[in-house]
Amino acid sequence: MFRLHNLSCHSIYSTWVSFCIRLHSSLEKLFGTMGEFISNRPSMVIAFVVVLVGICSVGFLWLNPEGRAAELFVPQNSKAVQDLNKANNFFPMKLRQEEVIIAAKDEGNVLEIKYLKEALQVHKAIENLTGYTDICLTRSGHKARSREFCIAINPLEIFDFSEANFVNITAKINAASTCPGIVTMSNGRPSCQNMPKMFGGIKRQKSTGEVLSAQALKITYLVKEPSSDEERDQVEAWEDSFVKKLLSLRDDLSNVTLYISAEKSLDDAIAASSSSDIRFFALTFTVMLQFASFMVGKLFRNPLTGHSLLAFGGTFSVGLGILAGFSLAMMIRTPFISIVGVLPFLVIGIGLDDMFIIVDHLDRQERHLKVPMTVRKVMSETGVTVTMTTLTDLVAFAVSSSSQFPSIAYFCTYAALTISCAFLMIVSVFVALLSFDVRRIKANRRNCLPLCFAPAPKEGQPPWDKPRPQTSNRLLERWGKFLMRPRTKALVLVISLGLLAGGIYATLHIDQEFDRSLLAKDDSYYKAFVKIEHEYFRLPTEASVVLSGNVQYSKLSTQNEVIRLSEIVAENKYFKEDTITWMGSFLKYCRDQNKTCDGECFMGNLKLFLNTSQFSYFKGDIKFDQNENDIEATRIIVFMKSSSSSIYRKDAMLSIREDLSSKSKLPVYVASASFTFLEQYAAIVSETIRNLSIASLIILIVTAPFLVNLSVSLLVFFGFVSLIFELFGMMRLWGVSLNSISMINLVMAIGFAVDYSAHVAHAFVVAPGGSAEKRVIDALTHVGASVLLGGASTLVGIGMTAISKSEIFQIFFKMFFSMIILGLLHGLCILPVHLSIFHRLTTFTLAKDSGALCDGDDDRDSRLKEGNINPGVEVQTELHDNHVEQSSNAIPSKTEELNNAQLKDSSGAEYSVGPSDTHDSHLACSSTSKSPGEECNEEDHNYSPWASDTRM
Repeated sequence: MFRLHNLSCHSIYSTWVSFCIRLHSSLEKLFGTMGEFISNRPSMVIAFVVVLVGICSVGFLWLNPEGRAAELFVPQNSKAVQDLNKANNFFPMKLRQEEVIIAAKDEGNVLEIKYLKEALQVHKAIENLTGYTDICLTRSGHKARSREFCIAINPLEIFDFSEANFVNITAKINAASTCPGIVTMSNGRPSCQNMPKMFGGIKRQKSTGEVLSAQALKITYLVKEPSSDEERDQVEAWEDSFVKKLLSLRDDLSNVTLYISAEKSLDDAIAASSSSDIRFFALTFTVMLQFASFMVGKLFRNPLTGHSLLAFGGTFSVGLGILAGFSLAMMIRTPFISIVGVLPFLVIGIGLDDMFIIVDHLDRQERHLKVPMTVRKVMSETGVTVTMTTLTDLVAFAVSSSSQFPSIAYFCTYAALTISCAFLMIVSVFVALLSFDVRRIKANRRNCLPLCFAPAPKEGQPPWDKPRPQTSNRLLERWGKFLMRPRTKALVLVISLGLLAGGIYATLHIDQEFDRSLLAKDDSYYKAFVKIEHEYFRLPTEASVVLSGNVQYSKLSTQNEVIRLSEIVAENKYFKEDTITWMGSFLKYCRDQNKTCDGECFMGNLKLFLNTSQFSYFKGDIKFDQNENDIEATRIIVFMKSSSSSIYRKDAMLSIREDLSSKSKLPVYVASASFTFLEQYAAIVSETIRNLSIASLIILIVTAPFLVNLSVSLLVFFGFVSLIFELFGMMRLWGVSLNSISMINLVMAIGFAVDYSAHVAHAFVVAPGGSAEKRVIDALTHVGASVLLGGASTLVGIGMTAISKSEIFQIFFKMFFSMIILGLLHGLCILPVHLSIFHRLTTFTLAKDSGALCDGDDDRDSRLKEGNINPGVEVQTELHDNHVEQSSNAIPSKTEELNNAQLKDSSGAEYSVGPSDTHDSHLACSSTSKSPGEECNEEDHNYSPWASDTRM
């Protein structure tokens, strides 16, 4: 029902209103017709949908679990990924690291013989694992002919992997740590460069710097990055054997403790953490179902009109939607990720919200209506608002499904399809089940035991199915009246502005740190490894400055530019001055040997330089063509200053890129496997702003036709924007950083933030005439309880995740709890006050083609003379139950003239104009407005504040 006043006949706004009215009328007619159709053949509809969902379930054949962190939390096609792929064409940049840290159980010196013996035992066990030589990385890039060709960074290599060489241990360690050294290890680097990677907790002699002791050893086995699914299966199977073997060795070693990490350990830890609390799923669904059943059941007050069984039917319908949505997502080959496990909570919450709204309107219907007409009216009244809130959720996820973060894109694809399917199940299967429930009520059957008849009400009590005021209605009405007090309004306004200000401040200071290891369980072997690694092996991030393409290295100017690259890195505040640069060493070699390093002599002297044992390790930094007559690419190894801050390292990555681009003339770029993970910090803010901005704009556009009045739409939009800022504030309070996990929750917040407010705003727009305060009270009276129950049911559901050990579920609980509380606060408190303060209704008269009056109408005088309308009447148009009502606020002396006046629009439909007060309007039935078999009753068209009989 819509009342719209005082608009110019030819204004853009009147055109907009006309469009909105037609849209509402069409949707109401569509849902009404669909409801009547389903109610006449419910069994057929249910059977058809169940079979259809069963057919769709074949999509599970394409179930493709994806748990690799590098494929989920790294922005795809980012510069870091592109640079790494380019560099990998010349140098082994993409590889897998299998690591084991060996620490003394008694915190002793691991350089003692007893510890080294057990370290050697561990190494031999790993080398003897089946398939090691098939997957290990070699300097040639080909399959290893034996274990000696496999690359590892292993401190035992200093002793030639022989127990007999465990003599003069500290002397050998000190010799290996001297730079420049002559000992080249299997990775092609001098042992002195590998020392920080092999020994942790080193203690040195203060005067000489000699190594005295170490508290931990670290062995790193390098494995080729698989290029096919078959190779990946082979590598991951070996990694499983690697972890299993070392875990079994723990009990056999008496002197050392092993800390283990395979390349896939983080992925396994996240998967184990996510699946460890799977038991909560069944419990959560049960709790939500029982809550919904209890709230709509009215078990202790009304044995007839409760809807306990229908609540089960609603959950069943949403379950079908979840099944269908997941199946469709898998059909289009969307990878399944662990975070999708929280999606059923979201979808069931949305479905129960819709169910409360529909059941609420069901209990408003008059008892004399037949089943098809009852269902028709229910769907006609609820279809629009349910569609609006579903669209807002759908739009939010559809926009974010194009995110450059795969985890967000995959989740939002599942969410968009699942929400769509759940909506279709609600308006089909649930409506069919609802028609059965209506038949039960009309047959006087008990709520929970439909085989038994309901007892007769006590003497003097109204029939069970007669609409009556409910406690929830009265409470929300009182709440609305309390909000409309001037002092309360002022307080709410101040609180809302304070929340917004606090949210904006928190947004500007939001933390972006994200330690992926936190996603693992506290008792996982991977988390133990990360802890000990941070204690003993906090190493600087290593990167390669790569120079590829047509570069004339023989030119002296080019050589100076290559040297300049090291200077640019040294000048950067985030990087160390030390670099590993072949050009600097080569030019020094030429000066020492009195050789010419440019022109035609360049290539010959370069090969002599690389074949010198002291500089042979630079072979790994120069890539020749197949004929070895030209250089395809070179690199300089650089080191970032040590920092545990991800933001610091992100800034370092961006800074060095900018410096190399602006200060060097060479075609140079910087690549590192670590940069791919740092890229998420560079992209997360812009990605968040993009998703929120686009989704917000589209939601404003989507809700505007449903809310009709633009000022109401803008108030809802303002509330949504405020809620997002406030949610950032709650993230800061909870200690949740902005990352790809929390961003998924922000996307969910977009839909939920609008849902709670949109229901209230829509009820405000369609409320009977009167002051804004009265309309707010009406809106809260009619939909406030349903909104509150929808939020409460979701809170009950997610409550179980509060005790989860999974960091993913903990983040989910913190943010979802916050968004529900804030959403309810805005929908039931802040928005009503804003509507009463900032919204003032204006008058509107329909244009000529609708048959009503407008200023400047040529026929106005003649029609007034004919007595069809009173000059003192403000004509109001109302959209309700597929027809337009016109009522008037007539001046008292003319009231009787209007009682039986009728107007016709251009289509010939009749509208009755009768007396109206500031609260209700009454429709006089005409033959054109009655449905076949329907008894005309004035109450049918009243918007009674006590019509709901849904809650206890």
